[in-house]
Amino acid sequence: MKTMKTKTYTFYWYKRTSQDNVNAINMDIGKVNKTWTMPTEKEIDLYAKYEANRIGAFKYEEYTP
Repeated sequence: MKTMKTKTYTFYWYKRTSQDNVNAINMDIGKVNKTWTMPTEKEIDLYAKYEANRIGAFKYEEYTP
């Protein structure tokens, strides 16, 4: 049986509204943790990169409790 790997990443994005162009100082930052289990760590890392791009995250990092 093949061993599966599990990793959690934290994603950060700017919560944008139509007023952001006028008042860029008050942009809120959203944050969410997502966990995946896949056959290899490399697959998880690539999927995290894809997910960051998909949701428009400006930053993502491996979650460490």
